[in-house]
Amino acid sequence: MSAGTHGTAAAASVAHLEAEVRALREANAAQARELRALQSRLTDLTETIDEVFWIADAAITHMLYISPGYERLWGRSCSSLYENPKSFIDAIHADDRTRVLEGLTVQRDGLPFDHEYRVVRPDGSLVWVWDRGYPVRGADGTVDRYIGVAQDVTERKGAEAAARRQETLDAIGQMTGGLAHDFNNILSVIVGHLDLINPGLPAPPPARASVDRAL
Repeated sequence: MSAGTHGTAAAASVAHLEAEVRALREANAAQARELRALQSRLTDLTETIDEVFWIADAAITHMLYISPGYERLWGRSCSSLYENPKSFIDAIHADDRTRVLEGLTVQRDGLPFDHEYRVVRPDGSLVWVWDRGYPVRGADGTVDRYIGVAQDVTERKGAEAAARRQETLDAIGQMTGGLAHDFNNILSVIVGHLDLINPGLPAPPPARASVDRAL
């Protein structure tokens, strides 16, 4: 093969490689644009939803992300949670805190968790929260982080409590009606017997007067 042919072939190879490099760069740039667009949509979603979207390490000792919904629901700043990821526990109602802490032990087994508890806001108001967490596993199968969603369910809990109160009132009403019916049956028997013996009693008191009072 002549030197000229060699040079032409080499130039063609270089041109081909350069074309492949340009194609790869364009593909990478397109993927980067798609990734940025996806991140933007995800940010728009997490920044505007009422629910709290969170990401934490496997032990939930380091908060990787917390959406602004946390400030609306907990009444505390996101920065305070980044500084102390366990601070959300301090806001849990004292009567619910032990149960929640016990429920979080499922993290040691890399299991999802799902629990409801009351949060005491700084102004003293109470909010019912439904909190769910899901493990995310790495390539080696171990859990390397948790993602979760916390939702305000105060309205639902109030409706459930109202329904339970109504059920209780209905049960009391049925019980009272049953008691009244039983008493009426007993009194009907007593009145019937008094009516039977009343005509046979002498008119002067005290027997007739006692029966009249009983009737």
